[in-house]
Amino acid sequence: MLGLQPGSRIVNNRIHDVDLNAGRAESNGMFLDEGTTDVVVSGNLIYNIAKSPLRFHRATTNVVEGNYLFCGVETPPIRYNRTKEEDIQKIGNFVFQENDPDFQEQFQKVIDGWENDR
Repeated sequence: MLGLQPGSRIVNNRIHDVDLNAGRAESNGMFLDEGTTDVVVSGNLIYNIAKSPLRFHRATTNVVEGNYLFCGVETPPIRYNRTKEEDIQKIGNFVFQENDPDFQEQFQKVIDGWENDR
C-alpha cells in the first residue's frame, strides 16, 4: 500500500512462500509504504517469508490486529523503517518464532484451522 488510505482494510489474507528478493527491496509479506495511514491489517496468516511478515516505511497511524505471524529465528514480526513503532497499534496478534519449542505444532494447528474455516 502507498499513501493515505483512510478506512482501508487488509483482511483475511494468507500470504506465504516469499523468497529473498535479488534486488534491493526487502522480501516481506505485506509492505505498507510512504504515508500509509488509517489502515487496518487484520486476521491475516503470514508465514515462510524471507524477511519480516509486515513492514512499514514512513507510515503513520495504522492498526495491526489478530494476525498470525510466523517468523524466522532472528526475524522480527514487524519492521519499522522510518515509522514510529508507537504509531502502529498492535492488538491481539499471534507471533511465533521458528525457535519456539512448539512452533511446528502451532503452525500446523493454525494452518488446519485456517483451511477448515475457509
